Amino acid sequence: MTEYLYLSSGKLGQWSVGNANQSDFARLSEVVAELRNSDRYCSSATDERLGAGQWFYFNCDMRYGYMHRDSGSPLELPSSNIVFFVGSVPAEGPQVDLMLGGWGGHLKEEYERSTSLRMGSRTDHLHDLWNEVARADQSGDSRIPDEFRRLPRETSPGDRVPLDVVARWAHGMAAHYLPKETLMPMEGIARVLALLESDGYERSLVLATPLYVAFHETEEPRDGGQRIATDSLRRMQRWSSLRRV
Repeated sequence: MTEYLYLSSGKLGQWSVGNANQSDFARLSEVVAELRNSDRYCSSATDERLGAGQWFYFNCDMRYGYMHRDSGSPLELPSSNIVFFVGSVPAEGPQVDLMLGGWGGHLKEEYERSTSLRMGSRTDHLHDLWNEVARADQSGDSRIPDEFRRLPRETSPGDRVPLDVVARWAHGMAAHYLPKETLMPMEGIARVLALLESDGYERSLVLATPLYVAFHETEEPRDGGQRIATDSLRRMQRWSSLRRV
């Protein structure tokens, strides 16, 4: 049985499949089936066809949590409700970094927002763009903010550093400082906001917003049951730890 961590009802509403009596989980299977049969879907973030607006499948170890604006914002605003997931694919060979962001209201488990991580200095304008993504994810708006399509040419007001560099700073903060207790094998489907080529960096970086994120149980033929039990125990310990903060 799939255990979902994040499911965007806003994005599900962009498809006409299913009916009003179906649960989001039932509609998800129909949406995924339709996506996989479309030219907008890639089976991996390393697919050469991947670009802004397309959807892709991911399966990797990820950590997640909230990140807030450097200058702060009221907790009730969507800008303080952006949950991020970071990881790298594939597990072996040349890798691509992932940074996924969406509205925290779609998170399916309790998470103590007081553990929110500051995105970092000079990132306020970038965070405001992610805020637009969160608002769209909340309402079901499928539009991608135009600035994501031109990050290498965009700068924050009064700053000369292009936003693609700032995005890499933000990803570095998330990858290193989001709670390590949340690190788990995860899988899901996400829509690309921007694809930042390596261009002197060790890896390319995909900025995206998830349709869903689910825990992925590692298959081990001989002791699979033990591994599943271990993963479940780790999740229980993580939830306990986060709620104690």
